[in-house]
Amino acid sequence: MKIGHFWRRTGALFFAFILMSRVSAAPHDPRVVSMTPNVTEIILALGATNSLVGVSDYCQLPEGVSEPRCGGLLNPNFERILALHPTLLFVLGRMDRVRRFAENNEIQCLSVTIESFHELTEETIRVGDLLGKGNTARALVAELQVRLDAVRKRSASLPAYKALALLDGEAESSRSLMAAGKNSFISEMMEAAHGVNIFSEQRLPYFIPSRESILALQPDAIFEFRGSVQGKKDVPDWLSTADTPASHHHRIVYVTEDFATIPGPRMVQIAEWFEACFRKFSEEDRKTP
Repeated sequence: MKIGHFWRRTGALFFAFILMSRVSAAPHDPRVVSMTPNVTEIILALGATNSLVGVSDYCQLPEGVSEPRCGGLLNPNFERILALHPTLLFVLGRMDRVRRFAENNEIQCLSVTIESFHELTEETIRVGDLLGKGNTARALVAELQVRLDAVRKRSASLPAYKALALLDGEAESSRSLMAAGKNSFISEMMEAAHGVNIFSEQRLPYFIPSRESILALQPDAIFEFRGSVQGKKDVPDWLSTADTPASHHHRIVYVTEDFATIPGPRMVQIAEWFEACFRKFSEEDRKTP
């Protein structure tokens, strides 16, 4: 099972809002280089693209928005960053090399870590306040909260399907599969849609599960978050043909949108998408004798 229309519809609305929100930059606006995709998405959602002067190689930009690429975690392009004259640098987690570079060049550097909806709301407001978009940030957070609450309310009557969420599931051995644990935003969005993460007892956000543990927990559905990278394989043969409800009912779903693995403002779209999947499963089950 693959998806497309859902993401195209919601993604088009998201990026249309970004383009309509662009205004002329004020002379005092900060000059921001974002080395983390989730902060870039927050800046876009706030309509603060005129403050954005550079992004990492892994950040996604909508058509009509083009900013210099400044490398990534392992290969930051310090020369390019300096040439952009940033006043504010956002990094993901530690990124010690970038933080030392910023300190040596007297550039304000802030670390952002988001792995839950609560952290998303806090960081959205923090970024908004720094960019003079505090009111917009609070309005966005309120809107996202309303949408997430609506997902929980609509999904409450759905069956509680047991689900397995995999990331980069391209190898032939279960040892190379990463699963989403309880403290991942993917698990949180799944549970908001009344799904049950089969690894809800695993407190790490992401971990390598054993083949035996997956088979023992008997998932009703398997979701592989594979991104849009071409050439990736399906889930391993042993998993797609295993004696599980997911295999029997052909409920192996491939999530091919890169933003689905980015804990940013479009996080709630993932909850809405899980809801749509579980609702479809429920309708199929009602039709099955």
